[in-house]
Amino acid sequence: MTPFKSAISTCCAICLLSVAVAATAAGPANNAKFEYVPTAKERLIREEGLGILVQAIHAAGMVDLLRNDGPYTLLAPNNDAFGKLDSDTLEDLLKLENQERLASLLSRHILEGEFSSKEISELNSLQMINGEALAVSVDGKRITIENADVLKPDITASNGVVHVIDALLIEQ
Repeated sequence: MTPFKSAISTCCAICLLSVAVAATAAGPANNAKFEYVPTAKERLIREEGLGILVQAIHAAGMVDLLRNDGPYTLLAPNNDAFGKLDSDTLEDLLKLENQERLASLLSRHILEGEFSSKEISELNSLQMINGEALAVSVDGKRITIENADVLKPDITASNGVVHVIDALLIEQ
């Protein structure tokens, strides 16, 4: 090996060692392990029964919003909620020419900030990212937002929280 190649190899080895030491030094104290927490969008993909919502988020051009830092609270209508629409309406909403209309509908399902089900249950209304206020009611342990019941609360994400609901929050 030439002295030049040897110097380059040594330099590369030192750089790799430096990165490894820095990563170890920046690691968790007391040998704690990092746990990856998926984003809200990743949670939707992993959660059973939310496939139509994921499709709608893509069709509305809102993927980046749910990948961003947030924090956000997403009221996630399940597939049954979308199934309450007639099939022509749903098909029409998912068309590219209706992207703005679909984004408007989905914006009624997103709050800025992270709100647990307990916090939501203590409020009278929720201020959505589109500026609308939606009514909250509580009956025992059941939380209802407008006409939608929270079926599965408090699915944590790295950029907020997801609550699965049983109806679309459509303007009345």
